Amino acid sequence: MLYNLNMIKAPPNTKKTNQPPEDYKNSRPNKINLKAASESAANLVGFINNEYCASRQRMLSEKNTQVYRTHFELVLLDLFSAFSSHPKLWIGYSRGKGNFIDGGRYYNPYTSANPVTQKPFINTINFLANFGYVENWISNSGYSKISSRMRATEQLQRYFEQFGLNWTSIREDSEAPVILVKNDGKIVPYPHEEDFPLENAIESIRRVNANLQGAYLNLDISDVTFKGLQDRLLAKKDADNFENDHREPIDFSKKQLKRIFANGTFQDGGRIYGGWWQHVPSELRKHVEIDGNMVVELDFSTMAPRVLYAQVGEEAPADSYTLEGWDDSLRPIIKKAFNQLLNSKEASRNQNQWHRFAPDIEIEKDRSDLDNHEIRKLCNIEFKNKHGRPYSNLLSDLMNKHSAIDHLFFTSRWTEMQRIDSDIAETVLTKLLNKDPPITALPIHDSFIVRRGAEDDLRNAMSEAFYELTEVRPKIDKDEAVFDPEKEKAYYPIISGPEIHDETRQHMLDHSLYHKREGEWLETHGLETFD
Repeated sequence: MLYNLNMIKAPPNTKKTNQPPEDYKNSRPNKINLKAASESAANLVGFINNEYCASRQRMLSEKNTQVYRTHFELVLLDLFSAFSSHPKLWIGYSRGKGNFIDGGRYYNPYTSANPVTQKPFINTINFLANFGYVENWISNSGYSKISSRMRATEQLQRYFEQFGLNWTSIREDSEAPVILVKNDGKIVPYPHEEDFPLENAIESIRRVNANLQGAYLNLDISDVTFKGLQDRLLAKKDADNFENDHREPIDFSKKQLKRIFANGTFQDGGRIYGGWWQHVPSELRKHVEIDGNMVVELDFSTMAPRVLYAQVGEEAPADSYTLEGWDDSLRPIIKKAFNQLLNSKEASRNQNQWHRFAPDIEIEKDRSDLDNHEIRKLCNIEFKNKHGRPYSNLLSDLMNKHSAIDHLFFTSRWTEMQRIDSDIAETVLTKLLNKDPPITALPIHDSFIVRRGAEDDLRNAMSEAFYELTEVRPKIDKDEAVFDPEKEKAYYPIISGPEIHDETRQHMLDHSLYHKREGEWLETHGLETFD
């Protein structure tokens, strides 16, 4: 079957209607930085690229054959990455010319070479749709709130299995930019700011990534819990803001980090994103493993208030996120409220505008068909019904508690605070890599995960980094551990003989996906595995 130009423009398996798929919100943006990390992945890419070349009426030049192979690699590995994290996950992508030129979604302002070119990119996806490898929904031409969508069909999923792809088969391009500057959601050229050590920042993140690439990272939870987590993460995507929504089902190949700055400047933002562990809810992060070791997580407590109070020469309260007269269980909501006040504009200082604020709480009604105004209204109603007072009362009490820094609220300072905490995070990671041997740490904004036994090194690095950048001492908390011998030894009697065998066997059954990932990693790295 020859693949002519008309088929390239309008493949029959493409769904082009005004209505997107019903589950289009189960999406993430497409990735253009994936590379084959195994012979199996390279073989699949080569096989389908050869199919494309053989189906053409005109033979491609050697140069264009390589161009298309590059595009098949990035699209196919992206499809596998999405499928391996959740079979129902769509990939959002763009087709319009404006996305491939200066300022567009796929334009790379940091290099002269652009990995994605419009025609081969679109032709690649159209070919995959025509041959039944992808479901493909094309958004309307021109500006559209919803981008086009694609995901692997059962036919392509069978190829993933037949060619032997797994989470170790792909890797993120180590040469991809690790420092990004965004403005209005778009990646922009690096600003010329002499007070930001750009080269050092790039070197630091690349060094961290090199360490992470060699580390074995896993999540020791049961298959039932893992599948429930993936469904939960899939449902939490914000379809209207998914370009900036970093939550997505876990993909264990995602270990490369990057710093993302905001507002077109190195002065705002800079937080570190990219690791799969950042998607794991706090209550499950204690089950992360580093090189087969259980872990400890330490976090900076009340980090933003301590920095802000230091800036005005005052000492922060012992706990900035509790309020007299309000239940201590509201602490997470109060923390979000503090950030709301900090990140709002001056016009919102007027209490007549406080109806725009809403507590970060769950509501029973499905949010999918509600606009932001309706969601805020329902959250405020739910808060008042539950606590007997409106959310605005909590905001007022919060401002009264922090009267010493009242003038810093409503100044849109949150991105400035992110720059400070991201600098601290980079410094912590660097200090740990300078140890002999280096210590692998997994950053989650204001907290860090390390293997059990490296807790003291982490605490020292966090304390030193915080003081170096703020000139005040931090408050560091230890999150709940998987197993605390001092607290739990009375509840775990010693077992022996058949009990050990039975417990091990049951764990193998209940945690089959965990053990499967371990076996795949060992095999990929040429290490011995046991059946």
